[in-house]
Amino acid sequence: MLRVLSLFSGIGAFEKALTRLGIPFELVGYSEIDKYASKAYSLIHNESENKNLGDITKVNAKQLPDFNLMTWGFPCTDISAAGKQAGIVLKCTDCEHIFDITQTEDYLCPYCNSEHLDSITESGLYYYGWKILKYKQPEYSLIENVKNLTQKKFKTAYNKILKDLDKLEYNTYTKVLNAKDYGIPQNRERVYIICIRKDIDNGTFNFPKPIPLKKTLTEILEPDAKLPILHNVYGGFKEKKPRVFTEYSPTIRTAKGGGHIPSVYILEDFYKNRLAREYDEYAPTIRSGRKGLKMINEKMTRYLTTLEALRLMDFDDSDYYILRENGFSDTVIYRLAGNSIEVSVLEEIYKILFKKYIN
Repeated sequence: MLRVLSLFSGIGAFEKALTRLGIPFELVGYSEIDKYASKAYSLIHNESENKNLGDITKVNAKQLPDFNLMTWGFPCTDISAAGKQAGIVLKCTDCEHIFDITQTEDYLCPYCNSEHLDSITESGLYYYGWKILKYKQPEYSLIENVKNLTQKKFKTAYNKILKDLDKLEYNTYTKVLNAKDYGIPQNRERVYIICIRKDIDNGTFNFPKPIPLKKTLTEILEPDAKLPILHNVYGGFKEKKPRVFTEYSPTIRTAKGGGHIPSVYILEDFYKNRLAREYDEYAPTIRSGRKGLKMINEKMTRYLTTLEALRLMDFDDSDYYILRENGFSDTVIYRLAGNSIEVSVLEEIYKILFKKYIN
């Protein structure tokens, strides 16, 4: 049986994939500071919130129970092309100098050689995951992050991470995988770093080959919608026209403020072919999942619903209804979906990495 430590847990995609494949595991703890994500994790996985270790910067590795799998998707906020791009930055709490991780060797301050460091950027929280990995040395560690980590601007930081893992005696296997190649119709490219401790690795791990879609976009959408899916309706990323998707969805993002939630056409007969109406004195009825009705090319559209967003992350409809029954709002569910990891991709990785545990 696997014993799992989950860091930056979100709603627990790593654990969802283990459960779906029937891989036996015990959760020794999870770390999540978002109270909504923590509650959602607890509800979806039927785990007590008492297992939430809270703020990773306050987790004492020496007090953690033993585990043989550590999963983590450290924050991409300062790496993502749509984010701040400030990088993985630390600060020495002794001399107060600030520096990028590429400037330090073995995570000692390059100015005073102190080991007392703290993260400055959210992506700098990688450092705390590294500290836990260094102390506990589990057999396996799985890391996920945005593709941009492997691109030119952050390539040096990416290589530094791989060097860190090698020094901790892990063989690393890394590749950018796209969700649309692994069973779910979403264009979501993420880098996966599979770490296997050198003393147990036989060198045979290979990333899974692409598989046919197991769900079409039509199956993802609720009955009132029809293709195509439109993205950046309001001209996000300086685009003047929305991009059109017919076979797969654009990336589901955290969608703070709703600006990047993809849209879909509403079936004309759903509104009985009525023209758009204008309201001066009052608003029309607010419907569940009908956030921001609008007109595109004289046709009515709506945002993808929160149910559709979770489906595009390969979570179950039952997970959505659990959240709804417990009072989670659209805004929160959109954020939880956008911050999550594609379950279908993890399943395909697990089928190779943990083949011995699957009946």
